[in-house]
Amino acid sequence: MNEPKLLSIGEVARQTGVRTSALRYYESLGLLPVPSRESGQRRYAPDVIKQVRFIQAAQEVGFSLEEMKTLLVDSLSGIPYVERKGSHDENCAM
Repeated sequence: MNEPKLLSIGEVARQTGVRTSALRYYESLGLLPVPSRESGQRRYAPDVIKQVRFIQAAQEVGFSLEEMKTLLVDSLSGIPYVERKGSHDENCAM
């Protein structure tokens, strides 16, 4: 089976309109996964395009990078928000 073609940081930047420096910054914050390296160059899986577009959309509606970090990092772990913060009953106690 063919593996998906990995993208250079320049290709991700071209497809998303985000500067390469911003992509590296998002990576340093944990908003993007650490990519594999090929001859020392970052190689991203194609699904990183969706992640960058999510970051762009979230910024447009007013989310801070820190808020996005909380959403993305924890959603990548597979742990639902209510389980991270305790049960719904505990948070909504009257």
